[in-house]
Amino acid sequence: MTEATTAAIDVIICTYRRPELLIKTLAGIGRCAVGLGKVRVIVVDNDAAQSAREVTLQWAATAPVVVTYLVQPQQNIALTRNMGLDHANAPWIALIDDDEVPEENWLKSLISTAQQYDADAVFAPVIAEFASNAPDWATKGTIFQRKRFSTGTVVPLKETRTGNVLLRGARLQQDQFRFDRELGLSGGEDSEFFARLGKAGYRMVWCDEACVREWTPPARTTMNWVLKRAFRAGSVEAYNKRRFSHFRQATLKALESAIFVIQGTVLSVCWAPVSLTHSALALRRAVYGVGYFYGLCAGPYLEYRAASPRKEIQP
Repeated sequence: MTEATTAAIDVIICTYRRPELLIKTLAGIGRCAVGLGKVRVIVVDNDAAQSAREVTLQWAATAPVVVTYLVQPQQNIALTRNMGLDHANAPWIALIDDDEVPEENWLKSLISTAQQYDADAVFAPVIAEFASNAPDWATKGTIFQRKRFSTGTVVPLKETRTGNVLLRGARLQQDQFRFDRELGLSGGEDSEFFARLGKAGYRMVWCDEACVREWTPPARTTMNWVLKRAFRAGSVEAYNKRRFSHFRQATLKALESAIFVIQGTVLSVCWAPVSLTHSALALRRAVYGVGYFYGLCAGPYLEYRAASPRKEIQP
């Protein structure tokens, strides 16, 4: 179905040139929607060429949910997320990435947890899946496997992100929180968004049962990708502290980052002959520190600027 509607749940998917993965996400959401009343899926395509249109509308023709397809042609993930929020009007708003596939109890578990713990935001596990030839340091370490908590635990701000989260729609729309367009090419717009929600008193808890599985393509299981992502994360954190005039925090974090650079470099060299996993973690820590200093001086590293077409097809 492809009609505008007021649903019980709006599910927002922002996508960019990954139709082969998007169709798996859509199929998973269709399985989750059974017995939940009216569910609407809002697909926001950040590709001016509309690479997601065909797969979305083909799936919508027989889908058990209502589908809204939108295009946000300016390359900017924050603006793309905001377009989804601007069109959402359901009591509950779920956010999921276009490379994630939810388990069948996903939506039911998120809503149940939100109701049980009177939460404004519910975060849940993202479980990384890899190609069979992925290196051990990627599959066995914690670089791609995110921290998990017991259901009902208040989530630390540093563990918040948009991949697999449920938001209380009425409060979010009343407060008119939106993602910061200044971070639309660097990333990090999600952590900054949830930091503002936290300051506004939003109750954010964990649901350990509402899992999604994220495909991690071979292009990401390289040290080059991991270090680039760490550099970007450091630069965004520094930039946010600088522009919001958190001078004392920025200074203390700069000192901590200097320690990260020294400590991470030394530990990386020491661990290299023994454990590539630990060596990779240490080196990532060092590069994060370098990125922080970059952010203080030059602003955020624009990781998504002039992005090339993605080739992240899951076998």
